[in-house]
Amino acid sequence: MSRKRKLEDPQSSLPTPGGPPYAKKISFNQKQIYKEAVPITDIKVSSFAEHRAIEIQAMTELVKDTGGNHTAFQKLPRHMRRRAMSHNIKRIPRRLHAVAKQELSKTKAPGKRPSRRHRRRPSNLLSEYERRKRKIGWLETHIWHAKRFKMVEKWGYRLALHPNDKSIRACYRAVKHHCLLQDVSFEACIELKGPRQTVLDGLRHLTSSDTGLTFAAKITSNGTRQGHLTLYTMDSYPVKAIGPVTYMWRAQPNDKDPESVSKLNTLWISCHPSIYNDVWNEVQKCFGAQRAEDYNSRSMESTLVLKDEEKVTIKSLKDQLVKFRLFGPASNLILAETLKLADTEISKVSSSERQEVVENPKRKSFWWKNYYSSADMKQRFAKQSELWSKVSKCQSPSEAPPNCILALTVRDPRLLLPPKKNKVKTTNFESVTQALPMDLFDDGIACSPLWESCIREELKATKFSEQELNLMKSKHLVPGTPLELGDMESRIPIVLIQRPGVWNSVASQTNPSHSSGWDLMIPSGFAMAFWVALVYRGARVGGIREAKSICLQAGMLSPPDDYPDSRAGQVELKTECELREAKHNRMPPAKRPNFVKLGFVSPFSFEFEKLTKEWVDKWCCAYDSKCEIKKGIPKDLSVMRNLKMLRLMQSSSKNPKGYCKDRSKDKTFNNNQEQSVLMKILSTEIGRTLISEKLFSLIPVRLCILQRGVPATYGHICLPSQEDLKVLDGDKTFGGPFEPKHKDPGQAARKEERKERLRLRKRKKRGKGKKEKVVESSEDTKEVQLDLEVKLEVSEENQGGKEVDSLLKSTSRDIIGFVKSGDFDLATGQGLGFGFCSVAALLALIENQKHRRFCLALVRNPTSLQYRFATISLLV
Repeated sequence: MSRKRKLEDPQSSLPTPGGPPYAKKISFNQKQIYKEAVPITDIKVSSFAEHRAIEIQAMTELVKDTGGNHTAFQKLPRHMRRRAMSHNIKRIPRRLHAVAKQELSKTKAPGKRPSRRHRRRPSNLLSEYERRKRKIGWLETHIWHAKRFKMVEKWGYRLALHPNDKSIRACYRAVKHHCLLQDVSFEACIELKGPRQTVLDGLRHLTSSDTGLTFAAKITSNGTRQGHLTLYTMDSYPVKAIGPVTYMWRAQPNDKDPESVSKLNTLWISCHPSIYNDVWNEVQKCFGAQRAEDYNSRSMESTLVLKDEEKVTIKSLKDQLVKFRLFGPASNLILAETLKLADTEISKVSSSERQEVVENPKRKSFWWKNYYSSADMKQRFAKQSELWSKVSKCQSPSEAPPNCILALTVRDPRLLLPPKKNKVKTTNFESVTQALPMDLFDDGIACSPLWESCIREELKATKFSEQELNLMKSKHLVPGTPLELGDMESRIPIVLIQRPGVWNSVASQTNPSHSSGWDLMIPSGFAMAFWVALVYRGARVGGIREAKSICLQAGMLSPPDDYPDSRAGQVELKTECELREAKHNRMPPAKRPNFVKLGFVSPFSFEFEKLTKEWVDKWCCAYDSKCEIKKGIPKDLSVMRNLKMLRLMQSSSKNPKGYCKDRSKDKTFNNNQEQSVLMKILSTEIGRTLISEKLFSLIPVRLCILQRGVPATYGHICLPSQEDLKVLDGDKTFGGPFEPKHKDPGQAARKEERKERLRLRKRKKRGKGKKEKVVESSEDTKEVQLDLEVKLEVSEENQGGKEVDSLLKSTSRDIIGFVKSGDFDLATGQGLGFGFCSVAALLALIENQKHRRFCLALVRNPTSLQYRFATISLLV
């Protein structure tokens, strides 16, 4: 075929409609076509592609809309449509996913309205926190606790009561095998600065040497140990107690002149917040403070000028110090991992690190450069470091001397925080397994810059914030690389105080190292830094409930409610009584225990005054010829804290049979005849003073149930009869006698009152339902309302039953005391309780059981008729 034939139009040979059957063939000149064509170099590719892309996109949009105005859901056949396709795209076939997503984005429902909690959040959360702290104080760890603990308002603070999870047994295991942590920064501190003898002369009015060591004790005078004592109102011993306090003197350098040391001393007195105001006022009375200035709501200062050269300054350090309390054998290891000693030598920071540090003129002053500039201070710091390395290797805090003080200067724990929360290994102990001698803890070991207020203020001002530290960490090439700030890093002074734990009187029944630990004192502003570091090392956190449980097991008194002769203790007991009574009244009548039938005259209070008075009267009737009670002694409620008297009663109650066999050297007693405990006590001078002056006092006791049962608060401690003891000796499984059920004289009257109240209530209800004669029935309705109120008042009066005149005659066994608190002891697997007994009643119990090797008492809970046998021991 020729080239001309190829260029012919194939359609030209076909007949055209309306035209001739065959048109004339058309021929083209190939050369002419090439000449008229546009050269390719004249086309702009970018503009050509842009216009074509617009056309292609428009065509694609037309092709997509294959269903007209129908949605992707409506394009499907009816048998394939599902209700879930309206909100779940995965239910639609895959080929329509893109179309459905586009439709949903256009027809998306309005966003969900924020929750009410989110709407009520303040715009500035920090300012809101500051507003909340004005009325009720917050600790620095408050927000951490608020997320994990049950919080309560107590003693002017918002404190953690107990963890939200079930952790009673876990906390016990932590105390016994690992470490339990508690924030006790609510304890207030008062600073006294002045001549030592002047300070001691003033504080002598608040203490007594009969109760033990005082502020003038030699063992605490050099500042190497912490002291414990009970304060009383000015010159009022043995009544009007204030409460327990701890104190420590500031350690003085050895190289100074002894005369200059005696001229100026500093004393810190730490107390519970419930007794802080009482302690503050009494200390001011002792020194006759002439000026008292209140700089803010939490800082007070007063100064007394005695002479031209002497003055005593009383200053409040409340909320200026942070104190953490650690219990358990692993406390040493956790503290060793957290507290890394700081470098007190001057070093230089690299240029790269210097760029990361935020420029601040305050950070150009470093307190530690001046403090550790002398050779003596450097040597003292070296001794502290060497001793800390030995203490950290101990298996338990009990291996350190009791109440010893160790001062350190450590690094910022935020720079040493582990990436994950892990428990420290308690098996990798090193060579130290014996108790450390007290000779290692000399004056230089306890010297700390924490005593200087200017250093504490500078630390708080030059502290790096979390945001600044995180910003510097984010600039590291390798994540997790520790920060090296050099001289810019904070050097934090701390003080460690050893806590011995179990009291001596309980050490034979419990592990002596149980509940021993450390108190960690740090300056304010660094609480969360140390808190998170301790928790990340495996310390378990407890609250007020756990602290009370530890005190109960260790035989220690827990302020303020375990001090019933103090004003704060009475307020605490009254508050607890009102809460328990309100809870009892909220219960339905059918679910309330009938305390009248159970024989409990005061189920929600402790009748200590009535108990001591009745026992003294009974004592006078029984032993009037043998002893005389001194006239004019104070009959106010008091707890006996005379150590000599307590040890005398402890020796007689621990083994009455052995105590009676130990014959007195007094020749007036016949060795052949049987000697009573009372006569043996009267043979000593301290015993005669005890009988003549202390019969109106209370004495703290510890109760251990022999078999089943757990003592409960407000329970009775009773005197067992000889028949009860005989039955127990014959049958060791004897659980205890039963209290006969008492008659309730007001039960019939209460039933009639209940019927009358129901009748009046129905009558009142019928009067409300009637619409006619409203005016006439209004007076009748008022009368019904008044009658109903009177009946309710009468029912409330008769609810507690008739008051019994005699407390001792209210039960079949004589009441000798009350149970203050009780719980199940996980260490021994028995019930454990703590209470107070009358001194006269306890002497009667010892006399009745003089043939036994240990004293037994009966314990009965308020909701039971069953008596339980329990061993009774004194807390000395």
